[in-house]
Amino acid sequence: MSLSLVHRICDQCDQEDDLVLMLPTGFQICEKHLRAEAEKKKKKNNLNEELDDVDLDCPFFSNTTNSASNQNPKVPFTIKKLKEEPINKLRLTIRELNWESNDLLSKIGKLTTSAVDLDEKIDKEFEDRLELPIRKRFENLTTKLNEYVQNLYKMQLDQLENVKRVYKSELNNSFSFCSIERDLSAYKQLIKNKSFYETDYDKTRENLEKKIDEIKKHREKLNMAEKCLIKKKYLEFKESNDEIKLNFGDLKFKSGELTCVDFKSISDQTTLERLFKLGDESYGKLPDLETIKLVDGVDFSGHFKRINVIEQMPNGEIVTASNDCTIKIWNRDGKCKKTLFGHQSAVKCFKLISYDKLVSASSSCNYDPIGGQSMFSVKNYQQKAHSSIIVWNLTNGAVEKKIQGPLATIYSIEILDNGSLVTGDSDGYLSLWDLESGNRSKSVKVEDKSIFSIIKLEKILVTGHEGGKIRIWNFDLIENKDHDFAKLSQHHSKDVRCLVKVDGSKILSGSNDGFIKFWDFNSKNPESIDISEEIKRIKLVNFEEDKYEKKIKFLCYTDQGFKDVYEIDFKDPSKIEIKGLQKKTKNQDWFKGDKILNSMEVTDFKEILVPVMNKDERYVVRVFRETK
Repeated sequence: MSLSLVHRICDQCDQEDDLVLMLPTGFQICEKHLRAEAEKKKKKNNLNEELDDVDLDCPFFSNTTNSASNQNPKVPFTIKKLKEEPINKLRLTIRELNWESNDLLSKIGKLTTSAVDLDEKIDKEFEDRLELPIRKRFENLTTKLNEYVQNLYKMQLDQLENVKRVYKSELNNSFSFCSIERDLSAYKQLIKNKSFYETDYDKTRENLEKKIDEIKKHREKLNMAEKCLIKKKYLEFKESNDEIKLNFGDLKFKSGELTCVDFKSISDQTTLERLFKLGDESYGKLPDLETIKLVDGVDFSGHFKRINVIEQMPNGEIVTASNDCTIKIWNRDGKCKKTLFGHQSAVKCFKLISYDKLVSASSSCNYDPIGGQSMFSVKNYQQKAHSSIIVWNLTNGAVEKKIQGPLATIYSIEILDNGSLVTGDSDGYLSLWDLESGNRSKSVKVEDKSIFSIIKLEKILVTGHEGGKIRIWNFDLIENKDHDFAKLSQHHSKDVRCLVKVDGSKILSGSNDGFIKFWDFNSKNPESIDISEEIKRIKLVNFEEDKYEKKIKFLCYTDQGFKDVYEIDFKDPSKIEIKGLQKKTKNQDWFKGDKILNSMEVTDFKEILVPVMNKDERYVVRVFRETK
């Protein structure tokens, strides 16, 4: 990262130097030669000035013997004045940039090495202190304990692997050097440009000074990462009661429960399952559907437009998104804690990024919040607006980042492991966004049909489309058209409105064609069941007795209300069994004149939450709980 060689050669000694100054006479000379000449003249004339202020003559002219001809006049100057010349200012700035860049690269190298060493140490610590004792005890007890205890140990090892992922995730998040490397690469390209030193020197110098400021900001990030390295870790396995106890930074794990110390937005304790289901489809605890009853006096009243999405957060609070351009956070008793203002149009979807951050996306239509009329109509077509993407701080409700979206409604979003956002919109575009910079890094036109749903599996993305198509992609948004699944002539005959992740290779899909299908991407054909009603929502649920079974159950919600609970056994997925509502329950009038909307949630507290528009045309949430 330097000037070309011709601008780094001293005309006096013919040697290369990191700072060669241009003289008024057009010659260039090393700074050290000028300082030596100034020191010599200062001693000779007994001067009191600083070296930078001593008047000097061009050494190339002062040594000539033809002074009588006056062809080579002396041109006096000082080192200080030389450095104020634009071209010399630029060279000084480039030298400073070189110093800063080299120092930063050196520090990156050291910290990267430290990160790798720590990663290896974590693996060894887990193996030596936890996995080996657990395995040894498992072997000693195998002959004595029944299947229940064996399953308990398997769950314990699974928990250990999940906690290990937390350690590594926190470490990896602290050592993200991609942006630094990209910036440094850009600096190198800039300096190598031949026209670099032939353009406006002042402007170029100002740009480089900004780059130096950016490097200093990166240095602050590295200091934070350095602090992460010295966090204390405690690992302990107690053989007496088979307990795993861990501390790492602000996280404390003990006996299946995770305590988060410093984050006020998180409840004091949350289950390990909820920790690692963040961003995935979580399992709700299904109440006894034969005894559930509508709860009076709890209706989550507050939105004045249609409620599009309702979900439970890991801390038990409820989040709703509405056509009234707002997102609301509620207590379990239906009291609104916080309203998030920022979107200018209907909020269509949201996703938790972490316990204290949420990202949401909106439609492309502007809504009149008083009259409720969409500005996007045949009459007002030219007033179609951009959709928006917002990252929220849930602790204080502030907008951390607002990104201008496409001129289309964003129906679905998904978060990748690297923190990037994937969106699907009404114009048929699948797009990849950098949430830190707000830039759209890639956009793929799938077809002129809406993308209604996106889910992330272990190695692929799956999208559900208007018209019934389901597509699979890698995380760089390259479609896999060679997979047996992609070659099927039809997935659904109508719009795919919901996709649900079952595990790393299995999903459920629900469509307006009335079918729910169970897809295993390791096999060719799906298993399906005909509901004969438009599928609005599929929610994975658990019963208490399901704890150690390799089965999934899900509640189906249609345009007619609760349909049924279904079960799929992974050992024999050839049929989907009905396990839920009895005939008398199915025929019950659950909603008593309410208009059913598209969303539904089953919480950890054996509740079913259903947004509706009641007979008074108010938008509320019906809460169903089981009775003793």
